[in-house]
Amino acid sequence: MGDWQIGTFSCFSNCTLCCATMFIPCIVIGKTAEAVDKSFCLCCIASMIPLVNIITFVQTRGAVRDKNGIDGSFINDCLCTLLCSCCTVIQTANEVGVFS
Repeated sequence: MGDWQIGTFSCFSNCTLCCATMFIPCIVIGKTAEAVDKSFCLCCIASMIPLVNIITFVQTRGAVRDKNGIDGSFINDCLCTLLCSCCTVIQTANEVGVFS
């Protein structure tokens, strides 16, 4: 099993992705979901609905983790998403190469 390419709090390592996540997070989440064979539109819309967005973030992060063989757990995904969702979205999107 492997590790994430960037740490959870390495948000600024990709400035384009960081700015996109700040201003159009639904697109970033949709693109990340699309990279793991989930629906871009469904995840994009779900990311704008309170509470549903948290579930969407956690599921997408788990799918990226599984696809790339990264160590972790559902609990870890939940904690990262709840404590710093923006950093978690950036880390997950970076892993699949969104805007790179």
